[in-house]
Amino acid sequence: MVVWQIRAPAKFSKYLKNLPDTDRRAFDQIVIDLGDSSDPRNIADENVLTRRYGKVYTFRLSKSYRLAYRVYFRERIIEIVSVGDHKEVYGKD
Repeated sequence: MVVWQIRAPAKFSKYLKNLPDTDRRAFDQIVIDLGDSSDPRNIADENVLTRRYGKVYTFRLSKSYRLAYRVYFRERIIEIVSVGDHKEVYGKD
């Protein structure tokens, strides 16, 4: 089993507080899935270049909310970059 370290910004709890309960549960599950995955890139819905965060993998938590993350294979780290609505994650409507 591959072990990944999950990292998030210090202010990340603020993002989570703003999520509706169903989206928060989806976030919790995807973080578990990412940590257990042999290749976290395969879980992403897409790999995009965003205005705000550069190149990230994104996962759709719901119609309104996205999770953006980066994968560092050498260090075995998944960096949670953002959780928010489309504009927050992609930097555009």
